[in-house]
Amino acid sequence: MSTHAAAPHAGSRWRPRRPDERGSGTVLVAAVIIVGAFLALAAITFGGFSTAQRKLSGAADLVALSGATEYAAARDPCQEAGTIAQENSVTLADCSVVGDALDFVVTVTVTTSVGWPGFSYTLEATAHAGQLSG
Repeated sequence: MSTHAAAPHAGSRWRPRRPDERGSGTVLVAAVIIVGAFLALAAITFGGFSTAQRKLSGAADLVALSGATEYAAARDPCQEAGTIAQENSVTLADCSVVGDALDFVVTVTVTTSVGWPGFSYTLEATAHAGQLSG
C-alpha cells in the first residue's frame, strides 16, 4: 500500500474544497447598483444646478436690459426690473444705477431657489446693462 493520497482520475472534475462563496456575487452586484445610483443622482443634481444657473443668468440679463431701457426713457429702472424679475420667476435682490441720463449702467442681482424637499440652495446672478458713450 502506498502512503500517498490517491490522485483523481484524469479528466475528472475534482477540485479541492474552498470556503463557501455563495451569495458573494449578489453583494457585489448590490454594491455596484448603489454606487451607480449615487453617481446618477450626483450627475442629475449637477445638471439641474448648471441648467438653473444658465437660466438665472439669462433672466438677470433680461432684467438688467429692461431696467436700462426704462432708465433711458427717464422712468424708474428698478421698478420695471422688479416686474420683469417676477414675470421670470426670479427675485430681484439688488438694483442700482450709476451715471447720468447719457452714460449709465444698471446693475441687478437676481436669485432663485433650486433643489428638492429637504434640500434647497439659492443661486444668484448679477448682470449689467446700460449706455456708455466714448
